[in-house]
Amino acid sequence: MHSIDDFKKFIVTRHWRYAKTMPQWPHEYTVRRYDDPQEDQTVFEEAVAFIRAHGERRTFEPTGESSVYFDIDERQYWTMGAPVAETIIINRALLDRRERFGEK
Repeated sequence: MHSIDDFKKFIVTRHWRYAKTMPQWPHEYTVRRYDDPQEDQTVFEEAVAFIRAHGERRTFEPTGESSVYFDIDERQYWTMGAPVAETIIINRALLDRRERFGEK
């Protein structure tokens, strides 16, 4: 992934699911599909690497957990920090949720 435009193309092609087990922290996620021959594993990994290379480290105050967040088009994107090749989920939430939950 070489540009913001490449990242935008990636995110519009993904299926995003609402994280219903965490209604107190509304967000969506997309899952790497190892068993789908249509899934380009390289592109998924490039998206993870792009978030980490171009984002900024912030702490999610309710949990004290720190992640790298990449903000674009009124949303923030993050992963949970596993090595790129082992990352299976990319999360996203509306940017205005940050203030609501005290994220810095």
